[in-house]
Amino acid sequence: MNSLVIVLFLSGMVAMILLRTLHKDIARYNQMECGEDAQVWHVNAFVCIKKLMLPPRKIIIFAFNVVKLSCSLFFHKKYD
Repeated sequence: MNSLVIVLFLSGMVAMILLRTLHKDIARYNQMECGEDAQVWHVNAFVCIKKLMLPPRKIIIFAFNVVKLSCSLFFHKKYD
């Protein structure tokens, strides 16, 4: 019961922070006119989205698979 209360409390705190941040961002965006500030904001948002959507590099995928396989083998031998 106590853990449920803690989970609900922390989830509520995170939700409040997200709502407050979104409210500020939306209010700031609505106050912008179609001037230079709006264009800078749109360019920055496009650059950010473009960087997030880059495909992962092959070395990162290889390293992740090596770590995953090593952990799998370690735990398999440890608990077998």
